[in-house]
Amino acid sequence: MLASTFMKPFALVACAVALSGAALLGTLRADAQSTTTPGAPQNDRDSAARLEAGKELAEVMSKDTFVPAVAQITSRAWPKVEQELRAKNPGIDAASIADLRKEFERIQVEFLLDLMKDAPAIYARHFTAQELRDLVAFYRTPLGTKTQQVMPYLSGEIMGLIIPRLPDVISRTNDAFTKILSQRGYKL
Repeated sequence: MLASTFMKPFALVACAVALSGAALLGTLRADAQSTTTPGAPQNDRDSAARLEAGKELAEVMSKDTFVPAVAQITSRAWPKVEQELRAKNPGIDAASIADLRKEFERIQVEFLLDLMKDAPAIYARHFTAQELRDLVAFYRTPLGTKTQQVMPYLSGEIMGLIIPRLPDVISRTNDAFTKILSQRGYKL
């Protein structure tokens, strides 16, 4: 089905971008019980300033992170999409294929940017306004720019390692946890 052919690459892009964002910002830890990280701002006195700085950080990072990530993941996934398009549309020409690929990438970037619209509030929960301004300043340096350019590719490579192994990890985790539950007399 063409829908699953399209959704799989989009899911990979979303994961890669999420990994890129987490790696770009460092290791953010979200506790199930808490919405802040250790050392995060605890008062609302500067929440407006933190949110504004979070918006600036999101602007600096989003486009530069998403476009290369989408392009990289699409380059890996597109051959299968193109094969299915050609199989179901034998008369489709190369120009139409190229145009559809551009549209596919544009749509993904648009949707990912929409998904990230709440990121500034998340950044503001975990960083002070000054820390966010420092991150913005860093991402405007040559190393920060390179980090934004390289991280999506690194994340894509990491996702390439993770995705094929994930079913086995999930299965082994379930088996190990089921064994522990059984040893302790619990059922799930």
